[in-house]
Amino acid sequence: MTTSTAPVGVFDLFTMGMGPTSSHTVGPMKAAAAFAKHLRRAGAAAGVESVRVEIFGSLAATGHGHGTFTAVLLGLDGAQSARVDSGEIERRLADITASGTVSLGAGRRTPCRIEDFVLRPSTVGPRHPNALTITAYGHAGVVVRSDTYYSIGGGFVVRDGDEERPLRHAIDVGSTPVPHGGGAARCAS
Repeated sequence: MTTSTAPVGVFDLFTMGMGPTSSHTVGPMKAAAAFAKHLRRAGAAAGVESVRVEIFGSLAATGHGHGTFTAVLLGLDGAQSARVDSGEIERRLADITASGTVSLGAGRRTPCRIEDFVLRPSTVGPRHPNALTITAYGHAGVVVRSDTYYSIGGGFVVRDGDEERPLRHAIDVGSTPVPHGGGAARCAS
């Protein structure tokens, strides 16, 4: 596993979010929210007819008890770990469960239910045991987008292809001097 050279700030150390562990809730929620955001930015969210979620390794083995599945659904529905409160979690989850759909931020609902998640607890990804792959399908089952994410701990997430840039908070803090390191660092989502 490669690590990021970006500094870790106090807000990274004390990541806020639901669940007993940030790697099983905050990370998966950020991954799912990032996936939905990529679909929206590409203008593809409205054409998604279904979403498949595959959860691997440790996330699959302990996901229900640790809140991983709920976190993924909430992320796909647009919730952000640092901004969602317990009342909103309960309300949104009730809506998602009742309808069997998530919004993807597209203005319409797309089928996605915990019962349809594919769990692969014996399969460990090449980068980290906490992995999930989210795939969006359009008309006739055509893959619109598919990404694999690794929840590497502390609420940090790395997407395959973004080897050196863990997903962090959605707050852009701009350029920040790094003590004892020279240069500047930039938090990226």
